[in-house]
Amino acid sequence: MADYRAGSVTLEQLMALTITDDHAVQENVYYGAPDWQRSASGLRARLSERDIDATDARARFVGLDAYVAAGGGVRRDLFTTDEDEQTLTDAALLDTLVRDKLTGLAEAVRSEGWAWVEAVPHLSFAERQVFHTAPVQHRDADPARGTAHRVAATPS
Repeated sequence: MADYRAGSVTLEQLMALTITDDHAVQENVYYGAPDWQRSASGLRARLSERDIDATDARARFVGLDAYVAAGGGVRRDLFTTDEDEQTLTDAALLDTLVRDKLTGLAEAVRSEGWAWVEAVPHLSFAERQVFHTAPVQHRDADPARGTAHRVAATPS
């Protein structure tokens, strides 16, 4: 507050520091940054660099309510008005919830009779290249439908 009164800290910088209520962390982030990195957005970014944005695909997949119910922390500053501006603080918990939900969805698909089901949260381009387009199998006309049809993959 003395720096604010002296004019060396702006109100926007102080507002950015409200992401945490730990005074020692606030001081470390502010005084540990060079002058050119002390903008409000720079301070906010440093305080939340390990957090996950609430708009992240994993967070939307699990749902904020489920994440919080599982004990996950959500960070909001005092001046946040938009729910999209909040961040999730426990990446390990979020990843566990994603895996658990994907496992449940995979089991539902497996119960339909599919022989091979694997649910993963992310596939890199290299991992996708392992999979190729399934060959098209031509079949004779289906009397029930009255037409021929193609099948690329069938349940076992």
